[in-house]
Amino acid sequence: MPTTDASSDPLHITAAGHALSGSAWLDAHFEESRVVYEAMVAATPFQPGWRILDAGSGPGGFLPALASRVGEGGSLTALDVDAENLGIAEERVATSPLPCPVTTRLGSVTDIPFGDASFDGVWCANVSQYLSDDDLLAALAEFRRVVRPGGVVAVKEADGMSWNFGPMDPCIWLRTVMAQLEQGNSQTHGVMRATALRRWLERAGLDNVWQQMFPEELWAPLTPAERRVTGDFLRFLASIPEVAALPESDREFWDKQLDPSHPDALVNHPDFYERGGYVLAVGIVPAR
Repeated sequence: MPTTDASSDPLHITAAGHALSGSAWLDAHFEESRVVYEAMVAATPFQPGWRILDAGSGPGGFLPALASRVGEGGSLTALDVDAENLGIAEERVATSPLPCPVTTRLGSVTDIPFGDASFDGVWCANVSQYLSDDDLLAALAEFRRVVRPGGVVAVKEADGMSWNFGPMDPCIWLRTVMAQLEQGNSQTHGVMRATALRRWLERAGLDNVWQQMFPEELWAPLTPAERRVTGDFLRFLASIPEVAALPESDREFWDKQLDPSHPDALVNHPDFYERGGYVLAVGIVPAR
């Protein structure tokens, strides 16, 4: 397959080693999905005046929506393992102040550098996909620890089981996903696992757990912004190592996605369609 310039890394890998976690990708993706993302924050039971930990905040895309929930009497803490993304979040808050105080902290969701019951709630978006099963349980245990009894843990993730692209041979898509799972692609495992996030919160000992699916669809003709983000995502999929194990005809299809300007790239098809969705799982921290 053609190689790509490292300066425009199709995997969007940050210093933490996570694909699709760079600020350029996260910002563009957030803008494309802003309506559904803000609806997911609005669906949480976070209350005015609460102290919320944005666990795995990235460059801070969710901070404005969270700030609108907690208001002037609340506070936000952005936690992330990538110092560059935290720096961007700090610059944004400084440039466009939010209605509540915002602090940042470098750290991991599996070893949160705060004491017990430090927060009223935790928001964790698009982070579980990077965690192994053991690390997900460790993160949920940490969320439960740092949230006071009666507080809320809310985990948002992409639902990999709902993804579909057209007009694309569905067998190519299924073979691509299966190749990733069979070869141990942990990020793919993470988004496929999202369908059952409710059960993971229950296993972590949270009470009154519920889950809601937020579907999202995209149809041609695409706006320039939609074309950039979607073309970039397909370019990412075409660049994953597991593609090399696919049949030649499948590899030829993905080769065309490496260049979104290619006439046979999906984003240029007049009948382009993308279906996906996100899962929001919410639970209450029980009395200790």
